[in-house]
Amino acid sequence: MYRSIYHAVGAMLRYRERRASPRSMMPGVGASAGEDPDADAMMVLVLFFRLDGRRALTRLIINRESLREVPSKMERKRLAQARRRFSEELCCRGLLEYQGENREPIKSCRKLNEGTCHRFVKTA
Repeated sequence: MYRSIYHAVGAMLRYRERRASPRSMMPGVGASAGEDPDADAMMVLVLFFRLDGRRALTRLIINRESLREVPSKMERKRLAQARRRFSEELCCRGLLEYQGENREPIKSCRKLNEGTCHRFVKTA
């Protein structure tokens, strides 16, 4: 489990660098014992590219651009929404503890349906 979305993206970038390197013996980050050490980083990679519409996540997370630096309100809203959706998707897959606002989680959240989500209590 990752501490933050920045930690998850860092593991994803290290995974991509290892894949590009012809010979690398760096151990995986984020996976439990007995599992594929690159499974978590691969899932973060898939989610990142699926939700990175208009390069919003690249701009915020990789380039470390602040929302305050963005002049347009509409652009700020789109960037904040992309970051929130990415953190929710990581949370629903059990890779990140939910750190967003006090809103209802996605109804298909795996941790919520199992009853193990620490932030929300499932109601009938």
